Amino acid sequence: MSQFFNYYQLLDVSTTASTRQINLAYKKKALIYHPDKNGGSQVANDMFKLLNNAKDCLTNPSERLRYDYEIGVKSKPNPRAEYKTEPEVEYVVIKEEPDLKETIQLGLAALAVGYAFGRIRKSRKPNKRKK
Repeated sequence: MSQFFNYYQLLDVSTTASTRQINLAYKKKALIYHPDKNGGSQVANDMFKLLNNAKDCLTNPSERLRYDYEIGVKSKPNPRAEYKTEPEVEYVVIKEEPDLKETIQLGLAALAVGYAFGRIRKSRKPNKRKK
């Protein structure tokens, strides 16, 4: 039966460990598994590579966050959780009929203004300069 370890277990640190604690744990483990101290053992060499990967991943904040999401230490934030649900809007329907007399008066006033504006424009004569 094989066991799978994550980087935190490999370095013997907690998931809330600081970068300094991770570096100290890496140095202790690196002294034990360094290939030069173990006569070039392939197992020690592989373990040393794993330790390097663990330190590189856990000391980089963005990689550590991604790794924490992958192994389930932290749950990904829901992007829609930031937004509040839209408040319910009540629509008021006015069933009152517009006053026909007011509508006709507004229309006539608009026609009168348009007619007057057109007459004013037509009455102007362009300035012609004599040469």
